[in-house]
Amino acid sequence: MMDKYKDIINLPHHVSQNHKPMDKINRAAQFAPFAALVGYEEAIKEKGRTVDKKIILTNEEKDKVIYLSSQIFEEKSKRILDLAKELETNVVTTHIGVVPGDKNHDRYKVMQEACHELAEYADSIDAHFAIETGPETSAVLKEFLDSLGSTGVGVNLDPANLVMCAGDDPVNAVHNLKDYIVHTHAKDGIMLERTL
Repeated sequence: MMDKYKDIINLPHHVSQNHKPMDKINRAAQFAPFAALVGYEEAIKEKGRTVDKKIILTNEEKDKVIYLSSQIFEEKSKRILDLAKELETNVVTTHIGVVPGDKNHDRYKVMQEACHELAEYADSIDAHFAIETGPETSAVLKEFLDSLGSTGVGVNLDPANLVMCAGDDPVNAVHNLKDYIVHTHAKDGIMLERTL
C-alpha cells in the first residue's frame, strides 16, 4: 500500500514563505466540533453534577477503608514484584503517595505497615519496590525508609520532582537516600510555587 505514495511520502513539510504558521490554539480550534448538538454541553455538565447526598463516614469506617485499601495495595504490589522477577528484573518503580512529616499521622502508620510488609516480601525474592521521590523531602523519606528496617522498599530517585514538588536539594537528597537508591531517572524542572 505504501508503494502508492512512495513519490510523496518522504517530501519535506511545506513551510510558507508568505504566511506565518498558525498558533496552536487557532490550529486546534479548526478541528473542534461544530455546535451541532444544541444543549450537549449543558447535558454533560448536568450529568457530572453531584446530586447524591454526601456520605459521611465514622472514624471507624474510615479506618476500615484505609485498612482494606492497604491490604489490596500490598497484595497487588506483591503480584507485580512476582511478575517483574519472571521478566528478569528486580526493580519495580511506583508512587505511594505523600509520606506525612508527622510520624503520628494515621496515614503514616498505614503506609509504614504496608511498606514494611512489601519490604519483607521484596527482600525474600531479592527484589526492590522503588518509590519515587518528590512529594516529600528526602529527609522525611529517609526517616520513613529507616523505620522499615529493610532495603526491599527502596528509592527511584527523581531529582526534578524533589525540586519541583518539595523544594529539596537533589545533591543533598542523594546523600540522604544513598542507602536506598536502586533506580533513577532524570527530567528537567523548576519549582513554580512553593507548596510545602
